[in-house]
Formats: sequence, structure tokens, C-alpha cells
Amino acid sequence: MAYDAVHSILAGRYGPQDQPFIEQILAYWNVTSIPELAALGVSGFAENRQAINRIFGQMAPLVTKAAAEHIPLAVRVCDSAADTAVVGILMLASCFKDQQVCMTLTGSCLSTPYMVEAVRKGLDAAYKPGGQQIHYMTSHVPAVGGALLDAYHLAGFQVAEGIASELQSELKRHTT
Repeated sequence: MAYDAVHSILAGRYGPQDQPFIEQILAYWNVTSIPELAALGVSGFAENRQAINRIFGQMAPLVTKAAAEHIPLAVRVCDSAADTAVVGILMLASCFKDQQVCMTLTGSCLSTPYMVEAVRKGLDAAYKPGGQQIHYMTSHVPAVGGALLDAYHLAGFQVAEGIASELQSELKRHTT
């Protein structure tokens, strides 16, 4: 989302209502103008691909926050990202024969209220009577923890009550 926001600014795809958001992005990149941001882009934004991804990743909450504040550029970027997520969810759901498929959204951006609502709207719009129903479930366990719990269930292991919160606490100790 952050890449799309910056690229849209550099391409001139913004309006007067986007100006406060653009100022935030310029400040984030420590530049004072769009031409300076473009020059930073020409130089690659950062020293290597990992640093670029980290910097853009850290910028993403600015985009979701601006979308929640109805800034048109941010709304456009977030709605596009939500649509991409919907397509992925529907593709994965089609691999299951069940009429009801449960899913959750993980990650700091997809799990924001704006993105959850945008994805829910997209899934609702894609629903066809008699087709699969996709149910959103709130998860308090990081993706890796959810995968671990699912693996336990699939292997037939009994998971003790409270293990999800224990797992969440343990995983938080090991995140960077």
C-alpha cells in the first residue's frame, strides 16, 4: 500500500484533498517536495531491497490511517489492496468443498479496522446466492501461531484450553 501511495503521488494521481496526506508522506521520507521525493526514488529510496521493503512497510500505517480519515488517495490505495486480498481469499476458498469457509486477516495493515471492513465489503459483494459463504473470524494469535494451532488440530492433538493465549504471549516475546 505504501508503494502504491508513493507511486500515485509521483505519477501526479492526487487531488487537493490529498495534500495533508502528501505532506505526511514527504515528512516521513524527510523531504520537502514531490520533486525531492522523486529524486529519492531515482536513487532507489534506500541502500538495498530489504531496507526499501522495511521502510515502505513501516510507512503503511500512515496509509491505512489516512484511509480511515477518508483521504481519497489513501482510500483508493487501500481499497485496491483490499480487492487484491478478496481475490486471494476467494481463490483459496474455492479449494475447499465446504459451503462455509472461515478466514482471518493478519498483519499490521490488513487487520486495521479500515481494511477489515473493506475486505468484508468486497467479500459481501462477491457472494452469490447458494455459493460459498466466507466468515471473518477475529484472531488474537499471530499467523504463525494460528498455523501451529491448525496443525495440532489436523494432526488430531488435543489443544488445552488457554493454549492460544499462552502461545500468543510466547510468540510476542520472540518477535522483532
